Amino acid sequence: MEPTQHRFAARLIWTGSKETGTTGYADYGRGYTVEVEGKPTLSGSAAPEFLGDPARHNPEDLFIAAIAGCHMLTYLALCARRGVTVLA
Repeated sequence: MEPTQHRFAARLIWTGSKETGTTGYADYGRGYTVEVEGKPTLSGSAAPEFLGDPARHNPEDLFIAAIAGCHMLTYLALCARRGVTVLA
């Protein structure tokens, strides 16, 4: 049996370039967007501790959300396959 292949693609675009670019650590913006075909664009930034915009999701937020989502969906799949009903 052939293994199933899954392919995922995203485009990350740095939007924080200023006229001076990365001439110094505090001189450039940390903003970026993530584009995935057919889905809304995500606006991100570094965490505030790294001079990012506190109103935007940062890579650490997204990493934790991805892990939590994977764990939840795995748990739900295991429950469904074993006949355990989860309602909330």
